[in-house]
Amino acid sequence: MIWLLEAVLVAALVSDNWLMTVQQTEDAMIVSYLGKEVRNTAKRWFDRLFVKTGAKETVYRSHPQRAGTPTFLGV
Repeated sequence: MIWLLEAVLVAALVSDNWLMTVQQTEDAMIVSYLGKEVRNTAKRWFDRLFVKTGAKETVYRSHPQRAGTPTFLGV
């Protein structure tokens, strides 16, 4: 039960901008270590398995983006 409280607190305290920065940094690291083709292949697989099937919307309960807020790598 404590882990649930911790998850709620982290979700409430972590800013969207920080998460976007972390995601962009991780993407840059993946490209530098594995190459752009590996990243693109992984994105295609993710899109095929999660986005096109609707699983992403169900799991993440995605909401429409706020005006002016970029999406993460178009995902």
